[in-house]
Amino acid sequence: MEISEIREKINKLDNEIIKLIAERLSLSKEVAEYKRKNNLPIRNLEREKEVLDKCNLKLRELGINDKEFTEKIVQAIMDKSASMQEEINGKNK
Repeated sequence: MEISEIREKINKLDNEIIKLIAERLSLSKEVAEYKRKNNLPIRNLEREKEVLDKCNLKLRELGINDKEFTEKIVQAIMDKSASMQEEINGKNK
């Protein structure tokens, strides 16, 4: 396979990753509304640990055994989600 073909596949995957992140962040808006209505805190450290653990396990199953890498990516997404929820709930007060 030529490098251009490999790069094209990478570009397609990058686009899919970005779409999935956008979809996940969009769902954070619904979570923010639910938390506001039910007077729940934005951060749930127990849930965050559960998400990190599941992602680490899934990547290990897929042959990527790099906990630090996984946690950086997943934590960044969760941090963005929390900041969006805080912003949304701040606007709704």
